[in-house]
Amino acid sequence: SLGCGMAALLGLGTKCQARYGDGPDWFDGSIKGVSSQGTYDIVYDDGDEEDNVPRDRIRVVPETIFAIGDLIEARFDGGDHYFSGKITNVHDNATSYDITYDDGDSEEFVRAAWVRGVEVESV
Repeated sequence: SLGCGMAALLGLGTKCQARYGDGPDWFDGSIKGVSSQGTYDIVYDDGDEEDNVPRDRIRVVPETIFAIGDLIEARFDGGDHYFSGKITNVHDNATSYDITYDDGDSEEFVRAAWVRGVEVESV
């Protein structure tokens, strides 16, 4: 029987947390590559990258499903930096979104892996 950590392969773009360099702390990132040996290449949200990370150092972050009007941050054109915006359309069971950014730019079919929620302060 497969161990819990090996039960499922992770796809490209899957949001995850991983222990960088086998350290004790978990860091946010996403899967950027999968090797035939069952290890993963990760790009961390802070821009660092790490190759050949074993599955037991990775945990999946549940995807959040957003609705039209939700305030979010997204990686414009899949870049490294997040920009504030709002969901204007939801596609294919929330696998991608249309976004209007606070600076006036807009984008269609943005991958769900490039979108994250924002903390809303209460007053």
